[in-house]
Amino acid sequence: MIMLAARFGLDQVIEIRPSETQEESTGYTGAPRLVEIGPESLRLNGAPLTADLLPQAVKNLMPGPDAVVILRSDPEASVQNVVDALDLLHGSGIANTVIVE
Repeated sequence: MIMLAARFGLDQVIEIRPSETQEESTGYTGAPRLVEIGPESLRLNGAPLTADLLPQAVKNLMPGPDAVVILRSDPEASVQNVVDALDLLHGSGIANTVIVE
């Protein structure tokens, strides 16, 4: 008897960490950093922004490299839109992201 196991389509992984407990959290500091994700648009603190400008604009608002960035998706945005925004931020070194409704 032969058993074959395979995994298809695992060419990329997005790390999702559980939220911190209150004891572990250092709190939110610095300027607001809310990235709103639409089906064909991105907004930072309410201002429209192109994808190529988003990472640096977010970094300019961060008090440190581990600062939290909050992401909120529009009801019309797809899961792929959210994944694309996460990839964009994580690819530029912004890894401490939180997704809210």
